Amino acid sequence: MVDIGRPGGEAAASATARPQRAGLAPAQRGSLREYCFPVMPGPGWHAPYVGVAYAWRGDAPPAWDCWGLYRYCLGRHFGRPDLPDFAGVRTEAAGSTREARFAAQEAAITENRAGWLRLSAPIPGAAVLFLIGGRPLHLGLYLGRGQFLHADRKTDTVVEDLDAPEWRHRLEGFHVPA
Repeated sequence: MVDIGRPGGEAAASATARPQRAGLAPAQRGSLREYCFPVMPGPGWHAPYVGVAYAWRGDAPPAWDCWGLYRYCLGRHFGRPDLPDFAGVRTEAAGSTREARFAAQEAAITENRAGWLRLSAPIPGAAVLFLIGGRPLHLGLYLGRGQFLHADRKTDTVVEDLDAPEWRHRLEGFHVPA
């Protein structure tokens, strides 16, 4: 994992700090945001998703889990349809108990995060990773201005503030797909 960013502002990276993406020469990559997200949606793009139901292994409206939401939104709104679905990790059997679901979620997040870039400052579209019981079990999509979109079994899909009491002490960090 690579930690990229500069104090006090938007995350940025030099061409040498980024992994090579196939077909893009260093001069073509531009900013970190452009490199990670070929498309940047306009304001309010997320509004239709607020209230979408939570469902373990859901991956599109009318119901999704946190990974399904992130994967769907990156593909549909940020030009990144290439994120894995982790069908092999998140099996029906894994959904049978809470601990089994947590183990499957942790495995999927850990497997995926290994190839991602860690940011010291968030950019819209970044995954916001949270620790639940000290384990990386939940993620949301950073919207900007300290807010993130996420799906949770208690709240369904909502926009929340990173500094809300429920989340601020659980924040593990910000990550983007490489």
